[in-house]
Amino acid sequence: MRRLNPGSITVIALMLLMISASPVLSQGKEITSLHVGYSAVNPPSSLVWIMKEEGLFEENKLQASLIFMRGGTTHTQAIIAGDVQFGQLTGPPGLSAYLAGGPVVYIASSQDMMTYQLVARSDIKNVSQLSGKTLAISQYGASADFALRLMLKHVEINPEKQVKILQIGDEAARLAALIKGHIDGTIVNAPFGLSAKQYNLNVLLDSTKLNIPYFNTGILTTRTIMRDQSDTVRRFIRGYVKAISYFKTRPEPIKKILQRFSKIDDPIRLHETYSYFRESILKIPAPSATGLQTVINVTAQSNPKAKNVKPEDLIEPRFVRELEASGYIDSLYR
Repeated sequence: MRRLNPGSITVIALMLLMISASPVLSQGKEITSLHVGYSAVNPPSSLVWIMKEEGLFEENKLQASLIFMRGGTTHTQAIIAGDVQFGQLTGPPGLSAYLAGGPVVYIASSQDMMTYQLVARSDIKNVSQLSGKTLAISQYGASADFALRLMLKHVEINPEKQVKILQIGDEAARLAALIKGHIDGTIVNAPFGLSAKQYNLNVLLDSTKLNIPYFNTGILTTRTIMRDQSDTVRRFIRGYVKAISYFKTRPEPIKKILQRFSKIDDPIRLHETYSYFRESILKIPAPSATGLQTVINVTAQSNPKAKNVKPEDLIEPRFVRELEASGYIDSLYR
């Protein structure tokens, strides 16, 4: 799998030319070549890895290269440029791209709730102690930033006035800064309970317990691909829903994939992670209008243009709904 740094759109294009001499999305008699991006290393993002390792791309006559890209902006730029055909992203990057004029659309969403936790130093026992403290995110405007601000507002802490928010980098960099005492807290992907005990940190907030609707991990593409390559979209979604069924019904093989994908070697922590997401990943991954409305509402507070956006402008559930109506999704669980 390939890892690319933010802003490397030119590098992406060059690498993709090296990957294959055939044109991207070159539709032949037997197979369609495409490139699939992902920007997080967590269980929901592992669905495209499951598709790859379990042969679900090939089963649907797709030949896919998976590409890791840091940052939602880099990811959406690659999708709009046509260098990547399908991207696994949360709601905020797609909305930002849409507000900038990008012809993007979500065709699936595997989670409709937040799955983040806010952790802090051992001497900070509850959220009332966060006032005046320094918290860290990956980068401004990213999903971690969005989630942190929304969670703080949910417990009546003003993220603009009562705390200082720094952009430090990925989760590993943020945890290193927290453990060294350079910051007071950070947002992390759940579940983090065992790691919190290991590093003597406190989990102050769990977004799943706050019950906040949210457009979590989904599949983003362009309306051009959706219109002109609808058969490719259908085959991709068919493989995607099957990967979800594998996640939910094949714990041991999936744990092995998660171990390789997320580099979790501790079997107890691996079981905790798998169990947490087995319940939260949606059996029927139709893109969530309610979850996207949360993203729109929060974005509108800083970007007035978002007030005119409706969830329907950014989602297309028909590919998932077709599989649901046909009985295909239910058949995967028999």
